[in-house]
Amino acid sequence: MNPEPPVRIWNGRTLHSATTTELSQNLKVARQVESWGTAFAQALVFVPSPLEGWGLDELFSLLPQSSCVVLFEKEPGLAVSYSPDLERAFWLESDTEEAIRQLFRRLPLASLRRCLWLTLNGGWLLHGSRYRAVFKRLEGGLTTYWSNRLTSLHLGPLWVRNLFDNLSEPEFNPTHWPQWGSDPVVVCGAGTSLEAWLPLLKQHRQSVRVLAADTALPVLCAGGIEPDGVVCLEAQQVNLCDFLPAAGRPVALFTDLSSHPATRRALTGEVFWFATKFADLHLWEHWQLAQVPIFDPMGSVGVAAVAVALRLTTGPLFLTGLDFSWPQGRSHAKGAPAHTSRLFATTRVTSVEQPRTWPSSFNQAVEGKAKFRTTGILRGYAAALADLVRPVAHRVSLLGSDGLELGIERRHQWPVSLTSQPTKAPILNPQPSGSSSFLAWREHDKLSQLLESLEALNRGEAVWTDLQKQLLELDYLYFSFADPDLRLESGYLSRIKVVATWLHSRLKQRLT
Repeated sequence: MNPEPPVRIWNGRTLHSATTTELSQNLKVARQVESWGTAFAQALVFVPSPLEGWGLDELFSLLPQSSCVVLFEKEPGLAVSYSPDLERAFWLESDTEEAIRQLFRRLPLASLRRCLWLTLNGGWLLHGSRYRAVFKRLEGGLTTYWSNRLTSLHLGPLWVRNLFDNLSEPEFNPTHWPQWGSDPVVVCGAGTSLEAWLPLLKQHRQSVRVLAADTALPVLCAGGIEPDGVVCLEAQQVNLCDFLPAAGRPVALFTDLSSHPATRRALTGEVFWFATKFADLHLWEHWQLAQVPIFDPMGSVGVAAVAVALRLTTGPLFLTGLDFSWPQGRSHAKGAPAHTSRLFATTRVTSVEQPRTWPSSFNQAVEGKAKFRTTGILRGYAAALADLVRPVAHRVSLLGSDGLELGIERRHQWPVSLTSQPTKAPILNPQPSGSSSFLAWREHDKLSQLLESLEALNRGEAVWTDLQKQLLELDYLYFSFADPDLRLESGYLSRIKVVATWLHSRLKQRLT
């Protein structure tokens, strides 16, 4: 590297001075690293506008093995070919969402705990707000990763159990999804904005199809509206009360394979299955589930309902109740279980208003809507929905002015095009698309082979490479471990054997 970096001027603005020598630049980096202290370990260091890389050699010489550096240049005219030959250096190609997602796929997220900001010159000032936005997105992505890991620790075994329980049920029979042609669909979440549209939705019910998130089902039933379909994601039994007001009704259910098995017995309509990639598992690659759509993880059942609607119709979508925020005092529409349970708990000394829905350290005000609050998690769901509908924004609209911005058109009146009854596309009679127990039996046989290999290992007869291949294919056995990276060690294999034995026994019992 040049010991005396030249003057770097861009559009009349000095980005780097000739008086700044490499020695002083390295000293600046060393002081910054010293100020970080232990935070420098297991850190993602974001360097905006690195230019020719002045000071980066010093940074990499001090970089702990557990940390990495992300470099990004927003100004095309300042892009240079500086490329350190290090596994811990990553270039972000652009500030698009897709590029950031690709970056996350390459980053060693399991070893990272925090994000740090480091500027080496004045180049970042040319696009300061955008660099800050990228840094915030990196922070949010890392937070989401660890949030998902903690969720996997808690719910991972339940997801796998439910998945195989649903597959091994005698009544399970995957069917092709119906097609709603170009019919307009109103997708309903349980946000408070749903209340304002219930009278109009009931008035024009015959003009649209209605698809509800499970938590919105009681609200719609209370308003005299029976939806065409309900979407369910929940693996726990906590949301079974969502289905009580509609129990026994012939409403179609679109449900995740990892949802609670009792959910599909709540309604009498046809059941249509989909799978959510709750983790990066080989399971999704090896299953031939053309008849069962596989979605990327969405977190929110409201987002999942929109994804389902986009698959059902090529017509317009109208979203209501997907606010990802709440007015002070109440988080859900009247009639939703969260609101009803609060009413039941209300006494002379217990307020009907929900705790933590007023200004507190747990939530933030929605910009431009002072009376509305939200959380970081809800903002993440809103961002996921915005990404989902962006390619088809021309046919997606939000009803009302409440909720977080999604970058799509808002309508404040009932759409004129929906005031007359259209000719609804007939729901095609779904046909079974495969054997109901084939996939469950195949996993049962794979688990049998793995248990045999582990027993052979105890006798000193197993081949390590064959065992490793089996374990990599059955990664759903250990993805929820606190240490999910496969290790061929006796202690680790013993834990895997416990899980495999339990799951194998459960499948055998249910299939025979």
